[in-house]
Amino acid sequence: METRRILYDFGPILENFVGMDMFNPINLRGTAVLDHVVDGRLLKQAWDRTKRVYPIIEGVIGSTQGAHLELYGDPEFREGHQGDHFYLVEPEGGTNDPIESVRPIKPGCDLVGGRVVCVSYHDNEVSMSAYHALVDGYGFNKIMGTMLYAYLALRMGHEDARPIVELREERPQGAYYVEKTPELLRSLDYAPVPRFTLPDDCRGFWDDDMRNDDSHIYSGGMEIDAAGFMGLCKAHGANPSSMLGALCARAVYALNPDETCGLAFEFTISEKPVLGLTDSIADAIGVAYAGVTREDVERGSLAEIAQMHSDV
Repeated sequence: METRRILYDFGPILENFVGMDMFNPINLRGTAVLDHVVDGRLLKQAWDRTKRVYPIIEGVIGSTQGAHLELYGDPEFREGHQGDHFYLVEPEGGTNDPIESVRPIKPGCDLVGGRVVCVSYHDNEVSMSAYHALVDGYGFNKIMGTMLYAYLALRMGHEDARPIVELREERPQGAYYVEKTPELLRSLDYAPVPRFTLPDDCRGFWDDDMRNDDSHIYSGGMEIDAAGFMGLCKAHGANPSSMLGALCARAVYALNPDETCGLAFEFTISEKPVLGLTDSIADAIGVAYAGVTREDVERGSLAEIAQMHSDV
């Protein structure tokens, strides 16, 4: 059993995504390109200050089996321990200093003492990586914003009277880390109404009822220039995920001229504005559904089609 002080209980491994962070080579990561070669000494001071603003990011992963996380890499063991919990616990050793490295450092590795949020740098670039189970994109950006601000303030020898990032230290954990829990959802006054749903017990693309007439399941992809795509979003004032949905809808109907059925899109959205968690860095991501018809696509502009995201 875990004996270190527990900072946060992620819940049973069957119900959380810590395992995906641990065993997946892809984690949340952001890179800032500066106009000068990074000063490692100042970056360490800035990162130390950031950890005082958000102390929870110094945590490491623990479990019902203690620190023996490698056990869960065995599928047979994992299958028999679905009720075990993953925790964020206080570290027992190691350091979490910025690492000079050409490649960004993976969170949870020995180089950073197992910490799930870490920083690396090389030349004029600073990168931060984190477990998604701990923070979402919004929380990630708040942490990185604090670190970069603290670093540039040290380098310039000046700090704003009213900084636009969070710099308050020694706050209780509940002041900056409030997770989305069933209890919180039940306490709120709202009526969730799904606009589009799949049949009960539907297994998505693996469902027999969702196969094509020739019994094949198809998938497709689009190759889009990143800079051009972002320019298109800015020109139309559209959210990138909304614009992707609009482009996908046009592609689907262009490739299937006889298709008359509408399309349902699943969007990943931040639930923090709805739940009142705008000061929290915790992961609070939800799924929303939106639909579009062939008439919408043929009649509307890309910007109008992309509004389906803002309507959910």
